[in-house]
Amino acid sequence: MVKIAAALLVTLVLLSGCALPDGSGTKAMEVSSPTEQVAEKAQGVPSSTSAPKVVRTAQPTQQSADGDEVDEPAPAARVLQQGEQVTLVDGVVSLDASAFTPSSVHYYNTTLPGGKTVYFFVARDQNGSYRAAANACQVCFASRLGFRHEGDLVVCNTCGNRYPLVKVATEKGGCNPSPIAPNLEARNGKLVIAQAALEQIADLF
Repeated sequence: MVKIAAALLVTLVLLSGCALPDGSGTKAMEVSSPTEQVAEKAQGVPSSTSAPKVVRTAQPTQQSADGDEVDEPAPAARVLQQGEQVTLVDGVVSLDASAFTPSSVHYYNTTLPGGKTVYFFVARDQNGSYRAAANACQVCFASRLGFRHEGDLVVCNTCGNRYPLVKVATEKGGCNPSPIAPNLEARNGKLVIAQAALEQIADLF
C-alpha cells in the first residue's frame, strides 16, 4: 500500500507541475494572456513575427572629390545654342577675332537673303587655328539640338559623338559638324565668312 501511495503522489506531482520535495520535477509552461502580450509589445518587447523590410531603390551615384559617394544629378536638358545674331553686310559676316582664346568656341546665327536663319559656331583650337562649322550635322540635324563645347571637344547633343576642335570643319558627312571653313584667317582683327559658305549649310535648318 505504501508503494502504491508513493507512486500516486509522484504522478500527481508530475501532472500538476509542482516541484517534488527534493526540488526535482517539471515546471509548468507559463502562457501569457492576450492582454499581457499587448502590454509587452507596447513596452518594446520583441515579437516572434518580424516587421516587413523596407526596400529602397538605389539612386545613381558618383564619387565626390574626397571619395564619398553622392547622388548624381539628372542631366540637364540640351537645347540648340542659337548664339549671337550677326548680320550679312556686303555678302559677308565679320566676327571679332579678339573674342577667341585657344580652345574656345563661340556660337552665332544669321538670316540669309531668302529668309532662312542658319546657326553656326567658330572654334579656335589649341594650335590657334580658327574653324567654322554648322551647329548641326547631316545625321542628327532634325533634332535641332546642335553641338556643345567641352574643353578641346565639341559634342553632339543628340547622339553624344565627340570631335576634337582641331578636326572641326575638316571632315564631311556622318555626325561631323558640317564644314563652313576649316581655316579662317584673321584680317585686321576680323574673321570673315562669306554668304556663299553659309548658304551651303542652309538645308540643315
